[in-house]
Amino acid sequence: MPASPSAPARPPTDPDGLSAVDRAQLYDLLSHARNVRLDQSEALAIRDTDLGSAVLDELDHGIAAHVSRELAEIEIALLRMSLGTYGTCERCGERIPVARLYDRPHTRFCAPCQPRRR
Repeated sequence: MPASPSAPARPPTDPDGLSAVDRAQLYDLLSHARNVRLDQSEALAIRDTDLGSAVLDELDHGIAAHVSRELAEIEIALLRMSLGTYGTCERCGERIPVARLYDRPHTRFCAPCQPRRR
């Protein structure tokens, strides 16, 4: 009697529940996003404001604040990845779907728990 086929092997997972492939790809996405935000932050810091107006200055401050917030979120995601808690919702403790992590790698919340922006 022939042996029954075994179930396909699941990809290895890290402590955070992600496959090694997903974890590596998400790490690369976060690292790239971090480098982009660092470049943007540096460009905003050296921008010549003498040529701008009050409106441009206000816009630059808004952009700088956004870049700074995203950079902080990316740094937190990288830290959580190193701690093995990446991909877990900070509010409810449930796993964040991998598709959501690929869409927004620095998210800390599952969709139902995502705080609404005002």
